[in-house]
Amino acid sequence: MSPNSCLIYKVRYAEDKRFISHVEAKVYENGKLTPLEQYTRKEIVTKIEKGYTVKTCIQIAGDNYKDGANVGIYSFNGVEYITTDPNNTEADNLGELPTFNLR
Repeated sequence: MSPNSCLIYKVRYAEDKRFISHVEAKVYENGKLTPLEQYTRKEIVTKIEKGYTVKTCIQIAGDNYKDGANVGIYSFNGVEYITTDPNNTEADNLGELPTFNLR
């Protein structure tokens, strides 16, 4: 894992289901991997702007995962979204990641 990186495991969509509001992710920084934590979309945007490598993390079997697609920022109508597919829409696309409820 590269220094200052982030792996997104799950997503939470806004109430209207149009875009991602939060993610569950692990962050690798200062030589340590954090436990799975919840972050807002804006917090992930800030990490990308600071140079973090952000990727999806796909479950392949049991507790085994593999790195997925690179996640980037897409600005649409003045709002920044996180996406793996900049497709000129506010609808975020982070692959087939499972969803979660806020704690």
